[in-house]
Amino acid sequence: MNDHQYELDGFRFGRGLPVQVAAFSRGAPAIVHQDVQRPGRDGLLMGRDVRGGAEWVFDLLVKADGEQGATVALRELGSAWGGRDYAPGDLSVLRYRSAGRTRRVYGRARQFEEFAVPHGQDAGLVPALATFQLADPLHYDDEARVLDLALTTTPEGVLTLPATLPWVLGGRAGQRQGEVHVGGDAPVPFEVTFYGPATGSASGFWAQGAGWRIDLDATLAWDQSATIDTRASTVTRSDGRSLAGAARGRFLTARLSPGQQEISWGCTDATGTARMTLTHRPGYYSI
Repeated sequence: MNDHQYELDGFRFGRGLPVQVAAFSRGAPAIVHQDVQRPGRDGLLMGRDVRGGAEWVFDLLVKADGEQGATVALRELGSAWGGRDYAPGDLSVLRYRSAGRTRRVYGRARQFEEFAVPHGQDAGLVPALATFQLADPLHYDDEARVLDLALTTTPEGVLTLPATLPWVLGGRAGQRQGEVHVGGDAPVPFEVTFYGPATGSASGFWAQGAGWRIDLDATLAWDQSATIDTRASTVTRSDGRSLAGAARGRFLTARLSPGQQEISWGCTDATGTARMTLTHRPGYYSI
């Protein structure tokens, strides 16, 4: 993807492509506040502020070779924007590239409107309007950062310096620690995935970091995994079954704050081959 190009769930548009962006507005995140008037006095008592997601508005131009080509390109655009039936909790990914870096936002494609071309004008140049509602106010790095911790430590159980982040530390039997550095300037959601051992099964999975902890009262076989997604507040086994009833702890709204922090995890696994991954994308309040 090149600068000034976008991609909605795999459909690309922007500079140099059949669907180009004539104008674009990122809007402003809605602010939901709890301010109240001071009783009998001037001014406000400031309460908690909660930031919502902005609505992005694209003024598009479908450029093609003649009316037939424009019709095909317009149909592809309409299918990409309005052809998905969202289930509760479903999100689309809108990627964009600017100043040599690719980032993404999460949300849903909403309004799509195509405009008729007046008689006598170029039928290969069709205007359209499309909007995208962000689910939260952040922009995220496109590339995910993954901390992968196998349960078995090195024989020494120590960290050798110099080391490359994320650092992997030793630990007691049935427990492992690691260091992760979270970039960006905003607290971000993350995913924790527990993987069953190479043979047999494991149980009693847990993971924790600064301000959060997950306890999963479930057994995972050698070919199973379970993912806790703090963005969607879901706990799902690899076969699609929900394990929400087996999960406990402070994790449904947990976020990783920018900076370096320690992550711990463990389980009951006689083989010591179970694994845990923690996946996140650095987030930013602006592009």
